Amino acid sequence: MASFISTAGVVVWVVTMILFSLANAVSSPSSTDEGEALRSTGWWNSTSAHFTWDGVVCNERGSVTEIHLSYSGKKSGELSKLKFSSFPSLVGLFLSNCGLNGSIPHQIGTLTQLTYFILPQNNLIGELPLSLANLTQLKYLFLHSN
Repeated sequence: MASFISTAGVVVWVVTMILFSLANAVSSPSSTDEGEALRSTGWWNSTSAHFTWDGVVCNERGSVTEIHLSYSGKKSGELSKLKFSSFPSLVGLFLSNCGLNGSIPHQIGTLTQLTYFILPQNNLIGELPLSLANLTQLKYLFLHSN
């Protein structure tokens, strides 16, 4: 009986680990997804791996943690081009003087790890989205000169 219980326990544990791994794979954007999301903005045209691009900082797993395009001369259009849900590890968004226009989209609230949200000297208009309240890690918010 004890042998059956320990074998059954191991089987339950293995099945649980497999299901947990599958759930994480389905729910978490991959590094490839992040690269595609960055490429779709039109801000980068490279076919190389995104963690080698200027203005992109990644962690050891290849997940994007910071985007730096300040004063880059890239006229980037609307901030909504960036698919925020693709960047669960994003800590810093530095887009000063990039020619951004439009408003800050409510999807910004999906960046729950965001600590630095730096967007001064653009052409942003409108009210701040209520979803900014979801950014509980936010320490620096610079939006002046918009």
